[in-house]
Amino acid sequence: MKRKRKLLILALSLVLVSGAALLVRFLSPEEETGETAETVFAQSSDEVTELSFTYEGETLRFQKENDTWTYPDDSHFSVNASSIETMLASLEKVESSKTIENVQDLSEYGLDAPVCTVTVTAGHTSILSFGNETSLGGEQYLSIGDGNVYLVGTDLMSAFTSDLYDLVQMEEIPSITQALDLSLQTESGSVHLTYQEDSGLAYSDEYVWFWEEQESYTALDTELTEDLMDQITMLTWLSCADYYAEEDELAQYGLDTPACVATIQYKDSDTSEDLLSFTIELGQYSDGNCFARIAGSSMVYTIDGAIADALLYTERDNLLPDEVLLVDWNEVSAVNITLGDASYRLEQEIEVTTDDEGTQTKTPVWLYEGEQIEADTLFDALDALSVSGREETAEAREQRIRFVLERSEAEDIELIFYAYTSSDDLVSLNGETGVLVSDASITALMENVTEMFTE
Repeated sequence: MKRKRKLLILALSLVLVSGAALLVRFLSPEEETGETAETVFAQSSDEVTELSFTYEGETLRFQKENDTWTYPDDSHFSVNASSIETMLASLEKVESSKTIENVQDLSEYGLDAPVCTVTVTAGHTSILSFGNETSLGGEQYLSIGDGNVYLVGTDLMSAFTSDLYDLVQMEEIPSITQALDLSLQTESGSVHLTYQEDSGLAYSDEYVWFWEEQESYTALDTELTEDLMDQITMLTWLSCADYYAEEDELAQYGLDTPACVATIQYKDSDTSEDLLSFTIELGQYSDGNCFARIAGSSMVYTIDGAIADALLYTERDNLLPDEVLLVDWNEVSAVNITLGDASYRLEQEIEVTTDDEGTQTKTPVWLYEGEQIEADTLFDALDALSVSGREETAEAREQRIRFVLERSEAEDIELIFYAYTSSDDLVSLNGETGVLVSDASITALMENVTEMFTE
């Protein structure tokens, strides 16, 4: 009994599937008479001299003269040739999965009023008309004017649905290998950042970026500053807003009087000695983005509004180093420490060892009163100190601990920590104050020193 029920269910399933297949075939207007994947149109892109297409009521026409694509309706428009070539590549081999021959009524396929029409000239003119999508989707009807209707993939027509601004050749942003200088001009004033190696402008040559103001230089955090430079060196256009904006049209983009003018000087390769310059102007914001142009250009673009924010609101304090001390301990020959009434002096020597093969190894060691001492914990603690705040007018109180780092190849460094508040101490670096550091971290540093020299 169960076996008969299973056979009955299977038979009914076959009937339903067969009926559905017949119904789909009955409802579809096409009749399959051709072979699967038949090539119905082919045109070498190299031979094409003119391409036009009409989509959603807009017709765009492009011509090729002396291997250069132009837009004859406006000589100011610069054509993105690679986009045109991509379109033409889709026509080099058009394949159809089905052919409906001798069609009398094109309206059945939406070809009496095509969704898109493509005209290609290559010695002769060919017209491709796209109609409705099929009832099953994924394909649509195509006419090439030979009386037949073909089924092709819907991705073929999608290559010709671009608007004019999708096909504009946007200006290239230069390749910037090394940024060396950045000037920002805004309504609130001017900013100048400069890159200087081995400049002597700071106690450490690890600092290479400086904020220049009235011939005074302030060392900046390298990573933070280069992140700012990346806003220009890695800049990309989101879109072209106007491919030819005349002077009287710049106001609508806020570019008649730019909110920010950014000029970066740079090298375009590691081996180049030439100093190049690139200037970008920023206008008003629109939908979270910002209008921009290359200085003097007639083309207007949109860029990420966050990039505009970074340039427009650049402040020195946001670029200052986070570390309290930046030093290469291998370059320090001696460290003098004053803690209360006690004074300690560490001296560095180079210990040379030779292995069985005669290879020498040089290792820096630290000595206190002629005996080797482990100083890395102390130096690591100094390296780890970070800025907890800034007070330009802060006044020093009681001295807590003082370090003098002697260097044979550079000036000595004096680092003093003063009591300031219950939570913060004031830092004096070579006589300059204004930086605060956690009181707890200095307390731990003092305990470290005490344990180090009382063991």
